[in-house]
Amino acid sequence: MYFILHQTLAYPDKIFEGKIANVSSVIDVQSKVLKIRVELLNEGGLLKPDMFATIRVHLPNGGTHLAVSPKSIVFDHDAYYVVTFSKGDYKIVPVIIMKNTSTKVFVEGGVKPGDIIVTEGSLLMFNELSD
Repeated sequence: MYFILHQTLAYPDKIFEGKIANVSSVIDVQSKVLKIRVELLNEGGLLKPDMFATIRVHLPNGGTHLAVSPKSIVFDHDAYYVVTFSKGDYKIVPVIIMKNTSTKVFVEGGVKPGDIIVTEGSLLMFNELSD
């Protein structure tokens, strides 16, 4: 995954290019930040550890994926799921997350356009169905 380090507070007009090497699976409780590790050339040693930056991620060949609400996604045992409703029956469906934004999660897998996906209370429904 490639990115351009778009802006730092220390160097607002300088652009740094590199790639994402690792994404933390947990948001830091105190800073409310999802930490990532990046690999890039740091000519002149301008960038220091723990500096904050705004980045722009470029995903080649993004393709077309189904967009669902972030509230509908359930994470359990190293996998992602949604709960669907069809013909009076609720079902747990595994999905693969392809991309996240603040308002949508783009998924691939066992869901298709037109499926009814539980948003409010999805975790409670998931827990009830998985027992």
